[in-house]
Amino acid sequence: MGLASVRPLLAVMRRNFIVNRRAYQWSFFVGNMITAMYTVALGYFMYVVLFQRQVDASFVRYSGTSDYMTYLILGAGVYTLSVRTMLNVSRSLISERREGTLESLFLTPVSRPGYLLAVMIQQTAVSGGEFLLAMLFAWPFGLNLSHVSWGGVAAAAAATWVGLFGLSILLGAVMLYTRDTYLSQNTLFWVIYLVCGLVFPVQYLPVWVQVISRWIPVTGAVNLLRAAAMAGQGPAQMLPSLLFYGGLSVVYLLTGLALMGWVERVALEEVLS
Repeated sequence: MGLASVRPLLAVMRRNFIVNRRAYQWSFFVGNMITAMYTVALGYFMYVVLFQRQVDASFVRYSGTSDYMTYLILGAGVYTLSVRTMLNVSRSLISERREGTLESLFLTPVSRPGYLLAVMIQQTAVSGGEFLLAMLFAWPFGLNLSHVSWGGVAAAAAATWVGLFGLSILLGAVMLYTRDTYLSQNTLFWVIYLVCGLVFPVQYLPVWVQVISRWIPVTGAVNLLRAAAMAGQGPAQMLPSLLFYGGLSVVYLLTGLALMGWVERVALEEVLS
């Protein structure tokens, strides 16, 4: 990739950093931290006060651990990371449309995949920092990383990044086509929260819901992270899951790019008509 191709991407990232810092950063940051801490605090209250630090045998069988708080904290962290990333990447093009800059974007030298990649890289830096801060805040509630495999965490992070990018592009295409953000994004976020095993094992859900859960990349993200952070599994031990969820993430990414290309042509026709 030559310098001429990199400059538009850097410009998009620089612009988004400025906009985030001046307009949205603190409100989004506080909202995400509150959501994460509320989930962890409520789980801690139920686990310690109501259930006296005891978990059912079925939970141990399904999750492979009796450490509920670490299980919950990692799930809450993945949810915060997923929502923050998908919210901002998926809304990028429809925000351009609402602000009246979509036509100008079509005339710039940056391609739409390149534009979305720049938004994703910028958002990864922001969301990754928030994820680490959320983990720090949640540490006193019982986060235990004594068995962590950092190689496994890195492999899980790579698969997660591709999966969230693909989901974000798919969601962004739906938003741009329907001109709706609230209903589409919140519906997806609630589905993810309920069926992806973030706060409880998916085996408690009906079988048909478990099938849906398996084909959502966020499920793979949280499973891989827990395997690396709680069971100490490295990339070699997680290889079958990495191949499956990595391949699934690539499918989401390619499908999202194809759908976004079609929606972009529809949007351009509406602009020129």
